[in-house]
Amino acid sequence: MQFRQSAAVHHFANHAYSFMLDHVHFLVEGRQADSDLLELVRNWKSETSFHFKRTTRRHLWQRSYYDHVMRDAADMASSAIYVLDNPSRAGLPEARRQYPFVGSDTLTIDEIRSRKLGGPLPVY
Repeated sequence: MQFRQSAAVHHFANHAYSFMLDHVHFLVEGRQADSDLLELVRNWKSETSFHFKRTTRRHLWQRSYYDHVMRDAADMASSAIYVLDNPSRAGLPEARRQYPFVGSDTLTIDEIRSRKLGGPLPVY
């Protein structure tokens, strides 16, 4: 929920996400000229770190992160599928509906899968 809130505040569409035990994947798309990925990630990591450290007295995130800019719809569609398949590659439940920490806020998993053959993700 915290990521959804941060994405909305910073004007990002969250096309795919996968929360794993030791990392997270997101495929986001800026929806306005002022969408700032650095600020989105900073805000989200700050909010979640504060609450995590308060309850566990441990750090949650490493300082950096990896990002990749995609400029074409086919690359976005294949990246969305990569994100959604991450739990399966890690040996987690095969049926995505059994693993509740994967999905999309803009499409169903079936809609994303149907775009693998060249259909673009929605443009905001």
